[in-house]
Amino acid sequence: MIQKLEAREPIEPEERVHLAMFIALLFNRVPKFEREIEQITDAAGKALMKEMFPTIEAVEHHFRREGDEARSFSAKEYFDFIHKEQYTIEGNRNITIQTMLEDTPEMSRTLGYMDWMIVHADDRSSFITTDSPFGFIVPEEIPLQQQKKKEVPDARLLQRSGREKQLHPVAGRGRESPAAPARPPSRSRVG
Repeated sequence: MIQKLEAREPIEPEERVHLAMFIALLFNRVPKFEREIEQITDAAGKALMKEMFPTIEAVEHHFRREGDEARSFSAKEYFDFIHKEQYTIEGNRNITIQTMLEDTPEMSRTLGYMDWMIVHADDRSSFITTDSPFGFIVPEEIPLQQQKKKEVPDARLLQRSGREKQLHPVAGRGRESPAAPARPPSRSRVG
């Protein structure tokens, strides 16, 4: 299929599905994705700790419940440690891989519903690799529509357009829209 694209030949719908899955895996397997998962783990863990121990009294109550009196730190020191974020929470790499595998099918569907543009560089040019195998170009009217309506186009509703029989997402829920098809919203992680 890559050879077909290099030769500027069209690909079949099934090949497009497979390519969308491959590109989604490329997106999710890069170091940036792993860093983001680690940052989310750290931020969520710290927020949870602050919620669990909102006061020094809550820390003291926890200490009494645990019953271990041989501590080298006080309830105030423990409270400050949590609320001044003097620590880092590191996630398990297996969770990162699990998240990558769970996120890939949704990303693949999102990519599959989008209009694609395959860009070919001049044969005399050099190729530079990147950790961002693709990007989203979101028309200006999409974010504006969503701000006004506070609703996201439902990418599961489809209509056929033209003789090419390409599939496009349709705005709205539970009905077909006579308007031009909308694109799914961009993902904030793309960079």
